[in-house]
Amino acid sequence: MKFFDKQMQGDIPESVYMKLLEELVRGKSMDEPTEATKVFANTFKKMMKNAGCLDDKDAIIRDNLQQAF
Repeated sequence: MKFFDKQMQGDIPESVYMKLLEELVRGKSMDEPTEATKVFANTFKKMMKNAGCLDDKDAIIRDNLQQAF
């Protein structure tokens, strides 16, 4: 959970974790997002949604994510 929420403050909004996921795949080799990095972020988001880890605004529910993964 600390990967998404370094301060362990609570639920993580979609805008925060989607940026982090996309940047994780892009790394330092590219300056801008690509279709491939966006697809990875969206696929990971879909996986979290299917596991019940996102709320109705697609924010990560910390407790659910810890239990699912």
